[in-house]
Amino acid sequence: MKSSILNQLFTLLVVFSPLMLFSQDQADKSKRPSPPAAATGIIGKATIAVHYSSPSVKGRQIWGGLVPYGKVWRAGANEATIFEVDNDVFVEGKKLPAGKYSLYAIPGEREWKIILNSQTGQWGIKKGGETTRMKENDVLIATVRPGKSAFMTESLRYEINKDGIVLKWENLELPISVSQVDAKSWNDVNYAGDTLVYHNLDLYVPKDNKPSYPAVLVIYGSAWFGNNSKATAFNIFGKHLLENGFAVITMNHRSSRDAIFPAQINDVKAAIRFIRAKAKTYQIDPAFIGITGFSSGGHLSALAGTSGTVKSYTIKSATADLEGNIGQYISYSSSVDAVVDWFGPTSFQHMDECGSKMTHNDPSSPESSLIGAPIQESLDKVALADPITFVDKNDPPFLIFHGDADELVPACQSKYLYDALQKNKVRSEFVLVPKGGHGPGVFEDRYFKMMTDFFIVIYKK
Repeated sequence: MKSSILNQLFTLLVVFSPLMLFSQDQADKSKRPSPPAAATGIIGKATIAVHYSSPSVKGRQIWGGLVPYGKVWRAGANEATIFEVDNDVFVEGKKLPAGKYSLYAIPGEREWKIILNSQTGQWGIKKGGETTRMKENDVLIATVRPGKSAFMTESLRYEINKDGIVLKWENLELPISVSQVDAKSWNDVNYAGDTLVYHNLDLYVPKDNKPSYPAVLVIYGSAWFGNNSKATAFNIFGKHLLENGFAVITMNHRSSRDAIFPAQINDVKAAIRFIRAKAKTYQIDPAFIGITGFSSGGHLSALAGTSGTVKSYTIKSATADLEGNIGQYISYSSSVDAVVDWFGPTSFQHMDECGSKMTHNDPSSPESSLIGAPIQESLDKVALADPITFVDKNDPPFLIFHGDADELVPACQSKYLYDALQKNKVRSEFVLVPKGGHGPGVFEDRYFKMMTDFFIVIYKK
């Protein structure tokens, strides 16, 4: 009898001890200096959850101090931060399958890398202080840009809204775009016939099984300094265009650090030729290829529109081959059927006359870097890079957006282009956005709708 009772007690201990320890462990976690926290939300049909531990500032310098720049961070404390989603989504324009991932980050002063890694369940750092991330398990890496928070956030917090996830801590906010778009996609397709990242593009088509779709090529803004930001372009414009029945192509191009002008427009024209040549492969209707872009991408979009039939062009002492010979499809046209330009520079030499807070005449300015010389000392080269130079009556229709409070590219730049188009009787519209900045106040749903409506009207004409 006594032996039987002892055996029963032993069995109870075996069964309940782990449960008691687990319960105690959970209770202990809540008492940690960096307690567990979670953010959940729904984007489209996808339920998203971020599970993390929340450290506090406690008077410390966080960014560049406690969390150093340029090193992998576990995006929280204690265990590795977990990102979980029950449907496929796009994170910063890159497709992420449904699943559970560890979330890591590489902070920087101007831009961060966000990493989603398939290994989960591990402690966030090793004894030596390095993260437990194993590079071979990386599923997605995206570049994002931090912003300054309006308020101090004492404890690390993640929030989920209709646009994605926002990390908030100390004086920083980091928005990470998450969207759910029902689209078929091809990523990192090389349009130049080489293996260079800056010659890759992504293609997306709606999933409603039509034989073909009108296409819009989208070009990112980077002051011509970026050569791998096509995901940013999709993040801003992709959803709006796909939902309105357009195939979307986002492209990389050479930066001014890789090669000076006309390399950038050569790449754009090569991508347009590639799209036409491969239209059947990617369900594209070659009868309509529109183009849009913002800032430096707006400049390249406008230039593609005004220089459609221009090959080589000479102004006094300067000559530029705008068409170039990139890729295998030289015989195809690089003209476009409609242009939407979002606050792109159009007349470099006049930028400082209009109230810009940036000194564009500086030898190291984006415009001077693009042409390889100070712009006021190289006016012939400048003219070859200006979309206005090539405006004529055969240009495609234009829609132009610019904020009247843009302090980087002054609104006069869009007015110059609009006036030149009107003078040549090109169908064009200029939308000057009250209080709009260099993106903020301009990237709004009502203006995106104007863009898609414009493309639809031109396509159906």
